[in-house]
Amino acid sequence: MSTTTTDIPTTPTPEELAEATAERLAGELSSAAFVAMVALGDALGLYGALHRLGPSTAGAVAAETGCNERLVLEWLSSNAGAGYVTYDPDGEVFALAPGVDAVLVHEASPAFLAPGAEIIRSLYADQARVEAACRGDGGIDWGDHHTCMFTGVERFFATSYRSQLVEGWIPAVPGLEETLRGGARVADVGCGHGISTALMAAAYPASTFHGFDFHAPSLDRARAVAAESGVEATTSYELATAVGYGGGPYDVICFFDALHDMGDPEAAIRHAASEIAEDGVVLLVEPWAGPDRATSLQHPLAKWSYAASTVLCTPCALAQQGPLALGNQAGPARMEELFRANGFTRFEVALETPFNLVIAVRP
Repeated sequence: MSTTTTDIPTTPTPEELAEATAERLAGELSSAAFVAMVALGDALGLYGALHRLGPSTAGAVAAETGCNERLVLEWLSSNAGAGYVTYDPDGEVFALAPGVDAVLVHEASPAFLAPGAEIIRSLYADQARVEAACRGDGGIDWGDHHTCMFTGVERFFATSYRSQLVEGWIPAVPGLEETLRGGARVADVGCGHGISTALMAAAYPASTFHGFDFHAPSLDRARAVAAESGVEATTSYELATAVGYGGGPYDVICFFDALHDMGDPEAAIRHAASEIAEDGVVLLVEPWAGPDRATSLQHPLAKWSYAASTVLCTPCALAQQGPLALGNQAGPARMEELFRANGFTRFEVALETPFNLVIAVRP
């Protein structure tokens, strides 16, 4: 007769738990260090040079970019260690790994993520401000962040706006595309650098677009973006808060990744209700979030989302001294509650992607 034994699970010892935690944190630190290499390669054009040259030595990449060869060699080695660059010891030749060009070289690619490294840089650059906010009232004015945050946010969000706004998000809302094609009055509230405004204006030339933001330097950049895009004739920009703009009624009012940054989102919703046409629609785009915190924490980007909410989104809302700081993981149920309580009757999640919620709200 044979017998079998069943392995009895054992509880890890404190030493084993500490070792596993240390290994996990070492991996996080390694990734954080590499993000700095992504930012450096993006800023210096090193990824683009390696894409143009093909398999190359550090000397060839350095000559192409006007950079120091010795430092380029270390940068290439870091990328090779991370798997974004291949390395052939025969001749000390490096090359971009397959698929990397779409993510780190081509800005028009829907997978382009290099600017995310600029945003991560700003999290560290602003640490003293964040520490002071944590010990104080929690607020950090939007305009007080490091300059790399503004450029990073523009370029990072432009990736999804270019690939999804006109092609996916707007068509997902019933009747919205037809309204814009026919000639609508559109308010882009919290327009920032105006990437969303310019893209819509280019796609729907019969409509007029009015961007509003409370950060004057962002509006200066938005006007430049409109000029670069050739849509100056159908766009205008005005310094105004989310409760201070006028000019309605608007057929469409947009909040692109902005409502959760506002100190009094309920007041912003009530103001939108007073400025929207009777048959108008609010197009609300928010970062993906689950119905509750436990669900949101299971998302692969939870670490990123809550980190950004800690340093950027929530402090911005708190700096406005409003009654409610939503954070970027408020979720659709909370948003529906706020809209229904403040002048709107119809709320629909029109599209859910791994990164965004596209919501249509009507009076």
